[in-house]
Amino acid sequence: MYREHIRDTSYKTYVTDALRIIGENTAKFGGGTSMTRRWAEVIESQNRGLLAHDTRPPEEIIADVAEKAGLIINHHEQHI
Repeated sequence: MYREHIRDTSYKTYVTDALRIIGENTAKFGGGTSMTRRWAEVIESQNRGLLAHDTRPPEEIIADVAEKAGLIINHHEQHI
């Protein structure tokens, strides 16, 4: 699974870098502008934000995720 993730990420990086170069060349020819950041840099910066330590209690994180996803969570207490 990890190998597939690495292969997939490498492929996406290769393709987006190639398309970025094509876009840059086209923009230079037409006098336009192009992207300033690579796809890999954008994903990396997003991942750094996601991996930051969240200090909220689990219940608060669950409620936040549920609210953002539009989910309703029913809490049923089960006694064993």
